[in-house]
Amino acid sequence: MEWFNNMKISAKLITSFIIVAIISGVVGVIGITNITKINNNDTILYENMTVPLTEVADMARWFQRSRVNARDLILHDDIADIQNEYTKVQDYLNEVDALAESFEKTIVQEEVRKYFRDFENAISTYRKNLEKLLDICLENRDDEAFAFTNGDLQDSADEVRDIIDKLLELKVNGAKNQSESNDASANSAVVMMIGITWYRLYLAFLQC
Repeated sequence: MEWFNNMKISAKLITSFIIVAIISGVVGVIGITNITKINNNDTILYENMTVPLTEVADMARWFQRSRVNARDLILHDDIADIQNEYTKVQDYLNEVDALAESFEKTIVQEEVRKYFRDFENAISTYRKNLEKLLDICLENRDDEAFAFTNGDLQDSADEVRDIIDKLLELKVNGAKNQSESNDASANSAVVMMIGITWYRLYLAFLQC
């Protein structure tokens, strides 16, 4: 720092102000950059994790309602009543489809994408089994309908439910990881800004 000590007071002051201004600018840039990064990460957390969590939960709810009403098909003998009950089941499944379509747009993890494809296959199989159940119920073959409901239909329904549960689990874990990443970014920014600030104070001390 001998070069600095040999300078005139006016030059020292100007140089000191320039150094402080540069360091302050660096701190500001780092702060703005990290705040922007954290804000973007929070947006990702909300749009790709939090919102899909509610969608998966609603998918599970509507699917469960479809299962309940599917069993009620057996309770009716009149064709019109059976068709009306089947329409309700389809309406509930259409709600599941709408939620699934929205959910798919937020998928960023490859593992989630894999299970979503499994879900599409499973729900397709379940729909086909519902059509078979409808045909059986329209002919009032109740014993066969009960056996089918507790057999193939039950198996396909359980597969759909298990995959939905897995999607929910993956989204919860994804949200946790994203939150931890946000915390790490915030802590890193704080440490960096404190370090630069102390370095600025150290330089100011040397210049005294």
